[in-house]
Amino acid sequence: MSAITEGAHCQTRNRQFRQRALFGGGVDGRSMLNIGKITGNILKRSVLRQVSYKREEVFHGAGVGCDCAMLSFSPEEKMASCLQEAVLEREGDLALLIGRCANSLAAGGALPTAALLGLMLPEGTEEEGLKAWMQEAENACQSLRMPEGVCRDLGTSGDADQSLEGPEGINRNLERPGDADWDPRRSGSVCPAGSISEKTSRSPGIQIAGGHSGVSRAVRQPIASVTVLGRLRRVLPGASPGQDIVISKWVGLEGTALLADRLGDEIRTRYPAYLVEEAREFRRYQSVLPEAAIAVQVGVCAMHDASEGGILAALWELAEGWKLGFDIDLRRIPLRQETVEICEFFRINPYELLSGGSLLMVTEKGEELVHALEEAGIPARILGRTTEGPGRILRNEDEIRFLNRPGTDEIYKILGADNSAKAQGEGDFEKAQEIDEPAGILRIDRVTKELENKQEA
Repeated sequence: MSAITEGAHCQTRNRQFRQRALFGGGVDGRSMLNIGKITGNILKRSVLRQVSYKREEVFHGAGVGCDCAMLSFSPEEKMASCLQEAVLEREGDLALLIGRCANSLAAGGALPTAALLGLMLPEGTEEEGLKAWMQEAENACQSLRMPEGVCRDLGTSGDADQSLEGPEGINRNLERPGDADWDPRRSGSVCPAGSISEKTSRSPGIQIAGGHSGVSRAVRQPIASVTVLGRLRRVLPGASPGQDIVISKWVGLEGTALLADRLGDEIRTRYPAYLVEEAREFRRYQSVLPEAAIAVQVGVCAMHDASEGGILAALWELAEGWKLGFDIDLRRIPLRQETVEICEFFRINPYELLSGGSLLMVTEKGEELVHALEEAGIPARILGRTTEGPGRILRNEDEIRFLNRPGTDEIYKILGADNSAKAQGEGDFEKAQEIDEPAGILRIDRVTKELENKQEA
């Protein structure tokens, strides 16, 4: 074999290896990682089991169902930390990353305080780009604040000079998800008026305390790493069987906003522009700091913020982390109509779609917590209860299913794989069906019916 032929052969093999690493398969019998976050089994087997050294200051390390580590340096002072990383593709991605870290800390019972940023930039990046990302990070950190009354309850100081209209972006009179009479084609406003008018003082935001920036020829797009640190004033006792599982806001918000932002023109070929614009603005719901703080006040045993993998992954991780089962009414999982329509358009499962902005809370006081959240203008409802044993039950009227281990987030079928959108757009049902097969549970009835009708045709 000539040197040229051998070189071409090696390039072909390398492309195959990269393709398999992204979309599954193996090389020489070895397991390759799929796109997206790694599964719980791989996390346990190849990450957590490799970490054996322990220190007494780290009283709770991150793991399945817990995205932040907790440290104690004295009985009075405890802290939590969370790390997230991502490729920065467009404006808003760095703010989203910081918000995810803050959400994970809030779900652990901590108040986000300081952030460390790492930026690795491709060769040729202009200084103005670096300045813009830092300004975006600063604005995001300053927007992540809690109401003063909550801060007093957590033992922190408020900032009397800061005020807002209730928990930012949440309307008191929003139509409840699942309303049968709601029709985006008849409604004059996707998100009705009636926002909260109470003025409340706010806590200090997050300070950018340090970090590192660099340029490398090895990267093609900017890569950010964010670590957020927070004060842990209360250690949550943990979930137990027989407790209520409460959810805030709606599922699929983050994924819906992302699809509307990047593929809005395509969605507008079927739906009106105002529906797409409202879906794009769902990022305003991303923070779970207000509901987490209220849950701590009322009395909560465990919390977990829904993110990659959607609500099904969040439920699985919560149960897996505390070695519990659950019994959930699928019909009570809240969905915005915009999410239903956009998921139907792309033929993806809304229950396995990025769900940043939703918080799962396990408590003995479900009704009281729901009432407190709704009084603050945050939609909430009880989904079901935790149970003893490994059974993870999802009920849909008379139908009962057991939740399988969730797979890759649905977002990657549209934005993360070159052939997925093409297969669905060409109407190649058999190919799209193979790509779209959900790992957890069947889609909502409307999407399932559409797929069955196409298969029969």
